[in-house]
Amino acid sequence: MKSPVLSQSSGEQKLEEGLERGLDDQPLRRQNDLGPETGVAKPVTACFHCRALRQKCDRKLPCSRCSARQRPCRYPSGSNRGRKPNTAISHSVSVDKLLSRISETAERDQVVAALLDFAGGQYQDIQRNAAAVAAATAAAASSPPPAALGADKDGADASPPDRRETRSLSPNHHRHSGSYSRPPHAAGTASEPEFQASLVSSFQIVAAAIAADSASFHQSPGSPVMSAIRSRKDFVDERLARYFATQITQQKDWQVLAGQSIDSPLKLETSTCDPVAARLIDHNDVTRYFQLFFKYRSPLIGILDPALHTPEYVHESSFVLFSALCALGCAVSDRPRDRVVYPALMSLAEGNMKWAIAVCVKSLEIIQAIICMQYWAPVCQKQSDDPYWLRLSHAVQLGRELGINRSAVIAEHVQAIAGNESAEFRERLVRDFERTWLCTFMSDKSFGLITGRSMGVSLKEIPASAGEWWRKPMTAPYDRVLSGIVELRGLFLNAMEQRKNVEDTLSAIAQWHSQAYQTLEQTRNARCLPDNSPSAQYIPLLCFYLDHSIMVLNAQALRDMVAIDQTGGSPELMELSAKTFTVASRLLETTLHNEVLQEFKVGFHNNQLIMVCHAATEILGAIQRTGLSLDQVAQAAAQVRAIPGHLDKVAAMLPATSATHLYASLSRFFVSQLDRVVRNTDTIGQDERGEHDQDSLLADWWKTVDGGLLDTTTWMDLGFLSSDQHGISQEWSMFP
Repeated sequence: MKSPVLSQSSGEQKLEEGLERGLDDQPLRRQNDLGPETGVAKPVTACFHCRALRQKCDRKLPCSRCSARQRPCRYPSGSNRGRKPNTAISHSVSVDKLLSRISETAERDQVVAALLDFAGGQYQDIQRNAAAVAAATAAAASSPPPAALGADKDGADASPPDRRETRSLSPNHHRHSGSYSRPPHAAGTASEPEFQASLVSSFQIVAAAIAADSASFHQSPGSPVMSAIRSRKDFVDERLARYFATQITQQKDWQVLAGQSIDSPLKLETSTCDPVAARLIDHNDVTRYFQLFFKYRSPLIGILDPALHTPEYVHESSFVLFSALCALGCAVSDRPRDRVVYPALMSLAEGNMKWAIAVCVKSLEIIQAIICMQYWAPVCQKQSDDPYWLRLSHAVQLGRELGINRSAVIAEHVQAIAGNESAEFRERLVRDFERTWLCTFMSDKSFGLITGRSMGVSLKEIPASAGEWWRKPMTAPYDRVLSGIVELRGLFLNAMEQRKNVEDTLSAIAQWHSQAYQTLEQTRNARCLPDNSPSAQYIPLLCFYLDHSIMVLNAQALRDMVAIDQTGGSPELMELSAKTFTVASRLLETTLHNEVLQEFKVGFHNNQLIMVCHAATEILGAIQRTGLSLDQVAQAAAQVRAIPGHLDKVAAMLPATSATHLYASLSRFFVSQLDRVVRNTDTIGQDERGEHDQDSLLADWWKTVDGGLLDTTTWMDLGFLSSDQHGISQEWSMFP
């Protein structure tokens, strides 16, 4: 009986004829690979049949195994062993070589057919996704844009969903005159690997081959091999299909919890992961905690929609997010019972979040829970021990895995979750996905600016129309704050990229800073203009964040100038110091006296507290460098002295583990240093302005930082609080 392996199609016959002709065209011998007896050139590789059986081939013409079985013995047309001609590497890396290897195999037709089927399926998916996007964004496209805004007609959404270029969140996005423009190298190009889909994926090739119709295999229906395969077909197909299947829909943590194995080392109990099921709180408590969270805390980061994230919806979607919101809402409650329950709720929420990260639950709610928990996390003993960077980096990568940075994938998720729901509900879900990705970028840059660690969300991954995203339908009122923050952070990052091309001279740095400062200041003034929209009530909160971004830009330029100007009295440095003083005073004025921020003061997250203390340090530095009038010094000193009382009132309403207690103590430290700075400034003459007092907080402030260019997300070295600095008592060395 003829072996089933030898059952060949006409395509194989043509392939083999080509291989036979290739024997004459390709060199099949090396200088030292001649037969010991005959001297006839030997092929450098095994024949096809020996390679298929994984048996050693004697490389004769024909080989002994094919001769014994009376089979035609054919060899590949060439070998990839050894160094390739005209190349500097010794292994195949190009697409052409991979396709050549596929052509040399006996299963070429099957692999090509599988790839074509896979490509056809991809094309159909693209068509379906395009139709879904058009339906999901019809309402946004029909809304008239403001008269002052120009439409951007780049047609970003028309590109295929598998290209990883930056796309707009809507087909018709609008850009304000002050919106940031990206540098030429920031635009998505075909040469950038992070925005190119992989040309060849080994996993996709294997998965496509597995998905091919089993009837196309070169097997004789009556052969023993085919009978053996048929006997195991169901088992093998089910296993392979399950392993190579692509996950499109999200996972609910409830589903992962129900499917966990009995002996899982990270097992959670259904009765203990839910605070209501665990009988820690009841439904009335849940309603109260959600109201408190959305009243005091949610507007400060804007990641959740109060109209969508009701207690019922959140509980059904994710117990991880549900427990987190209950704990964060309980933290700002003034009831004595809630102070007792809070530690248990926070411990439960922390445990649920760690479990979701460990088992890699892939859902949008996990990203939202991680971000919320990190902004209001209990303070650690040391700032360096805070694992926020590990958790936020997981949230960033999870967002990319879910594809929430691509509008076509978002439409697919919404269709799977709420395909039968109303158009209004689906539109609100689309905003939820888009908002979460923008918050991921914001939190990445926010924690990066505060602590110097960035999780690497590129500005190229954010739509250029993010500054106008808040105008789209079904957005929350405080989405205006989120759009403004993302827009100004983009301007800041572009300015830092331009700084890399600026010479390290006072005049060059001053010119660069003047242009960047003017751009940020104009954008800040344009975004903070009051109007009659429902979102206007959150404009002071937006001003707070934008002023801090400008203050970070000033701190970067100030650090670079101080490293160059050893005297500390150059006109460029004094002008920059005055600008920094103005912005820092403006931020403290908003924090201490604005009615909106007074309402939200109990909900301030950890990064906002650092921003307030950063403003205090900038004021101390400006006073020490002198050049300010007595009225300016008196007004700024009053602001710094008012910070401890302000934070003490807030800390009295929060648990002992809140970071507010820590920064209230730090603000008192700044007041004590302010008295020294003001006293020393009064005794320093105008001609001694450049000399530093060794007892002052900021005596060696900028000298402790390396004079080189900072990372674009680094603004401050907290090492000035270490015990080895002059003038710092051991009482304050406990703080990070």
